Amino acid sequence: MERSKPTKTSKERQEKVTIYFDKRAIEEQKKEDEEIQQEELDKKFASEEKEKNVEMGKQVVTSVGNLFLSPLVLMFVWNLCIPGIFGLPVLGYWSAMGLYVVSRILLKKDD
Repeated sequence: MERSKPTKTSKERQEKVTIYFDKRAIEEQKKEDEEIQQEELDKKFASEEKEKNVEMGKQVVTSVGNLFLSPLVLMFVWNLCIPGIFGLPVLGYWSAMGLYVVSRILLKKDD
C-alpha cells in the first residue's frame, strides 16, 4: 500500500496546528491574574475593615452605655444606703454623674 502524498489541505492543517507563543496573550494573561489577585486582596481588606468597624462599634456602644448607666447605678445605691445610714442628702442623676466623673478623674481607671 502506498502512502498518499500530502495534499494541500493537509499542509494547511499542519500549518494551522503549529503552536507558537503569542507574547500579547501571555501579557494579557498576566494582567488578568494580577487583577484577580488585586480583587482578592481588596475583598480580604474589606472583610478585615468590616471586622474592625464592628469591634469599634461594640466598644463605642459599651463606653456610652457605661457613661450613662454607671451614674444611674451609683444614684440608686447611694439613695438606698447613704441617706438612711449617715443622714446625707439624696442624689439626683446629674449629681451622681458629677460624682462619677470626679471619681473617674481621681482614680484613673482605663477601660
